[in-house]
Amino acid sequence: MGIESFADSGSDIGLDVQEVPDSDVDFGDGDGVNEFDEDYNEMKMEDGAPFEFDEEISEETSEGRGEQEQELSPSEAVEQELEDFDDSEASKEVAAEQIQPQETEQNPEEASLDPSKQAEDMLSDFDDETEEESYNGNVAEGENVQADEKNEVAAESETNEESEKTAHFENVSYNQGQNDFGALGTCGPTSIANSLNRVTDTSDFTENDVLHNAMENELCSKSDDPYEMGGTTTKEIVSIIDNVKGEGSDIHTEVYEYDEALSVDELADRTDDPGTVAMVGVDSATLWDARGDVSCSGLFQHTDTPSDHWITVDSPIKDSEGKIAGFNIIDSGGGVEEVSRDKFEAMYVGDAEHTVSDPTAVIISKSGDGGENYAASEGVERISNYKGSDMESDGRDPNVESTELKSAFSRDNFKPENTYDATCSKEFSDLKNKNVMEISSMGTEESEIKRAVNGEVYTPEEISKLKEAREKIENPKSDTIMQKVAAVDTGEIEKDLKAYLNPTVWDSDLKVDTGVPCDCKIYGFVSKAEDTAPYTTTPEQCYETLRLDYEGTQYTNPNQSVYVVRYTGDTGQYEIPYSKEFGGHRSDGQPFTGNGYTGSPEYVVPEYVSSGTTPTAGEIYRVNPDGTEEAVAYYASREKVFELYD
Repeated sequence: MGIESFADSGSDIGLDVQEVPDSDVDFGDGDGVNEFDEDYNEMKMEDGAPFEFDEEISEETSEGRGEQEQELSPSEAVEQELEDFDDSEASKEVAAEQIQPQETEQNPEEASLDPSKQAEDMLSDFDDETEEESYNGNVAEGENVQADEKNEVAAESETNEESEKTAHFENVSYNQGQNDFGALGTCGPTSIANSLNRVTDTSDFTENDVLHNAMENELCSKSDDPYEMGGTTTKEIVSIIDNVKGEGSDIHTEVYEYDEALSVDELADRTDDPGTVAMVGVDSATLWDARGDVSCSGLFQHTDTPSDHWITVDSPIKDSEGKIAGFNIIDSGGGVEEVSRDKFEAMYVGDAEHTVSDPTAVIISKSGDGGENYAASEGVERISNYKGSDMESDGRDPNVESTELKSAFSRDNFKPENTYDATCSKEFSDLKNKNVMEISSMGTEESEIKRAVNGEVYTPEEISKLKEAREKIENPKSDTIMQKVAAVDTGEIEKDLKAYLNPTVWDSDLKVDTGVPCDCKIYGFVSKAEDTAPYTTTPEQCYETLRLDYEGTQYTNPNQSVYVVRYTGDTGQYEIPYSKEFGGHRSDGQPFTGNGYTGSPEYVVPEYVSSGTTPTAGEIYRVNPDGTEEAVAYYASREKVFELYD
C-alpha cells in the first residue's frame, strides 16, 4: 500500500535516594528534576569530605539578620534558626555562632546556659526524619548517617542478616567517567569492571582499562559527545569481557534477552550464588526516580522503549521469610546501591505504565566452561541498542561506525522458509485474492488499468475462514521488526525521505504541511519484515508483493530504486485493516483486499495499518533493481528522527 503523504511524515548517592520536600534542593541526585544540579556540582564532595560552608555567605547572612536578632530573645532566636534549619553540622555551627545573649528577663537556669549550648540542645531534639533527609556525605565527625540509613533500609526490607553479600562494596566504582578519554557514557565498561571485580573478589579491573580495550577493538561508541562516548551494545559487552578476563580464565557469560530474558525470580536465584553477578540493562529514569521528566527518558512519550543504562546486580535482598524483597546493585551512573523488588522489575522489564522493550541480563560467573551462551529469540539477538548513561542520558543513538545495528535490519536476516507464506496452501492464497483486481505490470499507464473486482464476493464461510486464520497470527511486539516501502529514489534523498529525516506536522483539517518540526512516526500500511523482506528484493517485487498499483502510485519504473524502512517500535498503534465486509471500517479502493492480507498474486503477506508508530530503532535501505540493498539512514533515538549515514 502507499505512503500517506506528509502523515508519514557520577557521585555516590547512598542507599536511599529520598525526595526532598523543598523543590529548590536537589542534594546531588542529578536526576534533572529541578534546576539546581549545577549548584550541587560546585559543592560536590571530594573523597567523601563534608561540604564546606562558604564563610562569605555566612558573614553576609549574619549581617543581614543582625537587626532582627537585636529584637529577639535567645529562645526566640533558636526558634527562628530552627525554621531555617538545614540538617548539616555546618548549619548547627552557624546557628550557634549567630545566637548572641540578650539583656532581657529569663529563667535563671536558662540564663546560665551558654547560648550555643542552647542551640545544640534544641537542634538535638529536632525530628530525626529531617536528619535522615540530609545528603549522606554531609555528616559531622564521629557520626555516620549513611550507616544509619543502611540499617533503616535493611530493617524496612527485613534483610537476611546471614547474607554472604553486603549492600556496599569496596572493590567497585559507583561513579563512571573515570577514564583517559573524558567519556561519560561508560556505564557498560564500568559495570564490566565492577562485575569482574565482584566475581573474582579482586580490584584488578578498572573502567579505564576496560574502556581502552573497547576503544582499541571498536567495541563501543566513539562519539564526540562525551555523554555518548563509551556506550555499548549487549554483544559488545560479551566481547569486551572475553577480551579482558584474561587467558585461561574460568569466567563464564550467559546472555538472556527479549523473550528469553530471565524473570526477576530467576535472576535472584542466579545472583544468590556468591560467585555470580549479572549485568542488566535498565531504564535509567525509573532507576533514578526521574519519571515524569521527559528530558530523562523516552518512556514518557511512549509505552515501549529500550533500556538505556547498564548496572551490576550483585545479589538479592531477602526478607525474614526468604522472599525476594529487592536487590543489591552497583549503579555507576547515579550511585544507587539497592532497590526494592518492585522498582527493579519496573526498570528491568516495565510496569503498568511502560514496557522496557529489550529486557537484557548478562550472567557473569566462575561456574561453567569459561565460554559464553547467548539465549535470545532467533533473529532478535542482533537488535542490540546502545546503552550509555551519565545522570542525564536518555539513551544512546546508534554509533554510525558500528555494523551491529545495521545487520539487525538487513534483509539477509530474513529467509523465505520463515515467512507466513511458507505455511499457507495455494488454495488459501487464491481465496485471499478472490475479490482483488488483477495486477497490472509496473509502469502500465493508469488509463489502461482496470480498477474493478472480478465480480466475486466472499461467502460467510469464506470470511470466517480468512478471519480465523488472520487473527491467529501473533500481533507485532516491541522487538518485532516491521517494514514499509517509504518512497521512490528520485536522487534527492532529503526530499524523498523528508517524512523520516525532517518530519513536520500535517494539519489534517486544512490539509497543509504546517512546517512545524515533530518526531518521526510511521503511518500507513506495514507488514512484518520476516514475512515481507524475502519477497521485496527489487522495486518490482515491492510493487507486486505489496500491491503498490493503487491509483496515483509513484511506483511506476522497475528500474528506479525505492526506499524501505525497517524498524522496531511501540505496539499500541497497529490494527488489522479489515473492510466493512470483514467487520472493519476501512473503505480503501482497489487493490485493497480488506481481509488483512496484501493482494499479492504470489505470496500470502499479512498486513497491518499503523496510526502513528514511534520507532525505537531502525534503518532505511535503498532497494535497487539489481536486487542489492544499502543502508542509507538510521533511527536516532534521542532526536526521534532518522539520520543519514555519512
